[in-house]
Amino acid sequence: MKPLKTSQIIKNISCVKTGIANFYLYKYSKGYIAIDCGSDTKKANKGLNKLGISPENITHVLLTHSDYDHVKGLPLFTKAAVYMGRGEEQMINKTTPRFNTFKFNKPLATKEYNLLLDTEELLIGDVVVFCIATPGHTPGSMTYLIDNTYLFSGDALSIKKGKIEPFFSGFVMDYFEHLKSIKKIKDIRRAKMIFTGHHGYKNYEK
Repeated sequence: MKPLKTSQIIKNISCVKTGIANFYLYKYSKGYIAIDCGSDTKKANKGLNKLGISPENITHVLLTHSDYDHVKGLPLFTKAAVYMGRGEEQMINKTTPRFNTFKFNKPLATKEYNLLLDTEELLIGDVVVFCIATPGHTPGSMTYLIDNTYLFSGDALSIKKGKIEPFFSGFVMDYFEHLKSIKKIKDIRRAKMIFTGHHGYKNYEK
């Protein structure tokens, strides 16, 4: 795994490294949308400070899934509306075990969250977010296509030597569904860049 260093990637997209995982920030007219929120509040806050971004300016958090390295930074974003895939709720209410044991299932740091369906569209200010259910890594993994251009996949896939590949099989709950989701993502031809939770990003324009 080679997560990106905390940095601004392009004009409106930055990333924060928290341990082995990245989360991303999408700038828009009213603040920032966070895609995931990292594995640690202190590391997340340190990364935000480096970027000159206040946690209070994060208006929305889009969770790709509920694994700890993607959600533990959530208490930092006290003013943000939180979203995740409807199929992921089973992972935080201990209906379905992670790694065949419930000790890896943790509740979110908030009881106020919104559940999303496949192909649902969110309008956040002037930003359009298209939600794509990509189960496999977890049952409710969600990929987000923002402004019909930027795709944020969490752990729905990995990028190795510039190619889209499956994620580590030991961390995938349903490998057959995982492969179907990867094909689904590959078929989204309009995406110009794809950002992952652990393997950096791919720019289709280069």
